[in-house]
Amino acid sequence: MAIATLIGATIGILIATFCVKSFYTLWWWPKMIEKKMKKEGIHGPPYQFLFGNLKEMTRMSREAKKTPLVNHDIVHWVNPFILHLSKTYERLFVMWVGPTPRITVTDPKLTKEVVNRHNEFQKPQANAFIDMFVTGLASYNGQKWDHHRKMLNPAFHIEKIKAMDLIWTTTLRINQYRRLRWPLTLLRPLKRTRRGF
Repeated sequence: MAIATLIGATIGILIATFCVKSFYTLWWWPKMIEKKMKKEGIHGPPYQFLFGNLKEMTRMSREAKKTPLVNHDIVHWVNPFILHLSKTYERLFVMWVGPTPRITVTDPKLTKEVVNRHNEFQKPQANAFIDMFVTGLASYNGQKWDHHRKMLNPAFHIEKIKAMDLIWTTTLRINQYRRLRWPLTLLRPLKRTRRGF
């Protein structure tokens, strides 16, 4: 009897701990962060339990995909939710991906500040499994990011880019020529076979 009571109490404590931790993680902490962000002047859509703004993102994305893509202005088609928020809140806003807040900066001056102070604005830690396969400048932080950035920086020097311009334009011209000639090269064998009949 004492063992059953002990097991029941242990299970009860585990369930209570799980419930309290879930409440803290999924409701109290996001609401607390939301309140602090508003005090700092960072506004955005309110947090919604468990999903954050994912439902709105999905709905807007589905609606956008129903309309055809007419021109090269693809922002409204690729990510309509962020476009909507950037029009509503302008230069700085917070959105919720589940219980995790994501601050988005659209002001060029603030963006430059964030990029230049990369040691203060760290990227979120990725899954260890993903880290095994995805490596590079986009996933590095701190000194490792500095080292790789310095290695890549000479490749993007303006003189090297100007030198590559000739290669790019030549490649584009060749591809355009191939696209123009492609239907003609496809039709020529068909004409020859028709003559044979």
